[in-house]
Amino acid sequence: MAIKYFKIKRFDSFIIVAEDASEQEVRNFFSNNLDELQSSTETTLGYNDENETYFIYEWKTYDLMASDEQPFNEFDNFYKGKRNKLNNTATLKLENFVGVIKFRENIFEVHSEKLAYEKVHALVNYVDEKTTKLSLLFNSNAISKNSFSKGKSLEDDFNNFIFIYQLLKSNKLINMVKLILKNPFQHFQNTFEMIDISKVTNFSTENTIDVFSGQSHLVKVSKKLRITEPLNGYMPYKINQYENSLSVDNNENQFVLFFLKQCRKILIKFTQKFENHENNEKIINNEFILELKGYISQLSRIINNHFFREVGQLNVLNRSSMVLTRRVGYKSLYNFYLNMKAGPRQCLNENEFIELFENKSIDKLYEYLALFYLDDYIKEIYGIDPHEEKLSISKRNYTIILDERNDKIKFKYVKEGKPTVTLSFQRSYTRAQDTSYALNQNPDFSLIIENNNESSLYHFDTKFKAKYSVVSGNESMSQRNYAKEEDLKSMHAYRDGIFGTVGAYVLYPGNSLSKKIIYSDSRDVDEYAENFNPNSGIGSLPLQIEEENSIVKDFLNELIVYHSTH
Repeated sequence: MAIKYFKIKRFDSFIIVAEDASEQEVRNFFSNNLDELQSSTETTLGYNDENETYFIYEWKTYDLMASDEQPFNEFDNFYKGKRNKLNNTATLKLENFVGVIKFRENIFEVHSEKLAYEKVHALVNYVDEKTTKLSLLFNSNAISKNSFSKGKSLEDDFNNFIFIYQLLKSNKLINMVKLILKNPFQHFQNTFEMIDISKVTNFSTENTIDVFSGQSHLVKVSKKLRITEPLNGYMPYKINQYENSLSVDNNENQFVLFFLKQCRKILIKFTQKFENHENNEKIINNEFILELKGYISQLSRIINNHFFREVGQLNVLNRSSMVLTRRVGYKSLYNFYLNMKAGPRQCLNENEFIELFENKSIDKLYEYLALFYLDDYIKEIYGIDPHEEKLSISKRNYTIILDERNDKIKFKYVKEGKPTVTLSFQRSYTRAQDTSYALNQNPDFSLIIENNNESSLYHFDTKFKAKYSVVSGNESMSQRNYAKEEDLKSMHAYRDGIFGTVGAYVLYPGNSLSKKIIYSDSRDVDEYAENFNPNSGIGSLPLQIEEENSIVKDFLNELIVYHSTH
């Protein structure tokens, strides 16, 4: 993979200047009317030869200058940057965002120094998988706030869109269709064609009956033939020839074709809506739009397959068909269809979460990732599913969000021989509730550990931030990520302000060199005493995407083991 780095780059209608460019380099660029200023070292503006795409970085400010022929206008989206109307310049900036943007017909990947670009897809897929399970599958012991309706509405269509999108993203829909095409249901069909009697190759009971019942055309003959005697000197000159053949034009395959066309129709509808969205403050996910168009093309190719050219239109659905309810492939598609018909009108909701067709806010996704990771790790330690799983979810237009109101989402684990553990999301602690000394506190996650009628609190806050330091090795220099000091300081408010709190910790996107850091509170207890808790106080833990995260797992296990014995 070849990467080119630039300090300044000229496009058709604008020039972009990276922070790395000096004032002298900018003056030379314009005085010499250059097209680009490349860099021999890594900069915040680059070009990837492999996918032929330019890339920039979040939290970096890029200076822009428009061409005289196409000055900047109110339709240009600078995201968190600003336009200077006086001199036809602007700044381009993105915050807490990793993905793909479009600026004046040019596609840019947006990278982050805190997260490898390829890991963004893993993050989005993981959160999508979890939230889709919560919002669309109602076969668990989750408590969900949803409303159902028999009438058709835009919300119903949107939930169908989400459902179809997940089926295509996971390849479930396509795999079932491939099974059907490999082993389709066929039935024998009795067809007939009226042809000249001299061309008949198959005399059967059916065409003999046709002759004597008057359905065949007869002609008077002068010769006395054996066949004409019963017909008073007449004989058929045309006769129906019957043939039995296998046909795929049946109700079951008509349903498959109907379902695929419905899926494509819904995808097209929402793709057009997303493309025509006019809110310039939102970031339209061009990568997501291209993904949807790819699925639409995939469905179109299947629908145009020669197999479906022989399948007619569905007029009536045979719901009692043994093929639809039992046969491999057909059964799955029929269940998908029933799930869409019986689905909820509402999905996950929360005021700050981004809409599905936008690129997702990385800091918010990281918070959701941490919630599900912590739940998974506790589940692994206890070896059981949650004893109680409370999920409050709702929906506004085109939005998939978790409810962040007080104590609306929690996972409770109960197992003999271990303390009871409850993981709570966005739990509030206030003076009015007598849970906080003064200020209202809202840590991202609270871990309540109960044992021997005593309750201890541990709080976690996700911070999609990091500071960096160089670590010297035997032969090379490496970069280690740390939590920022201001984020550690905010943990004091949780540790000292919320009643019953033992510890408060920052979860941040570390790297392979990052370590657990705990500032233990040993003011009241001798650290060599038997009941000393080494994890009391404040600290930070690295939580990485698609990694083992043994530091966080071991830390949770230490807390549970400590409270099992104290």
